[in-house]
Amino acid sequence: TLDEWIKRFESNIDKIKAMFGQKFINMWRLYLNGAAAGFKFGETNVYQILFLRNLEKLTPCYREDIYKNWE
Repeated sequence: TLDEWIKRFESNIDKIKAMFGQKFINMWRLYLNGAAAGFKFGETNVYQILFLRNLEKLTPCYREDIYKNWE
């Protein structure tokens, strides 16, 4: 799937550049090709990081906690 997305992205590169600029192209080339390489070589991981301003509000974190409204 990613290889197809890369082909379609590259085949529309002029339109994309006109709409969003070179920085956008560079970012998405890196992301798409990096993700494709990760899947190809089995090196893809997913991390979720939570940043808090006040450590006193730190509570045990479970998936359902992430979606609660914290004050």
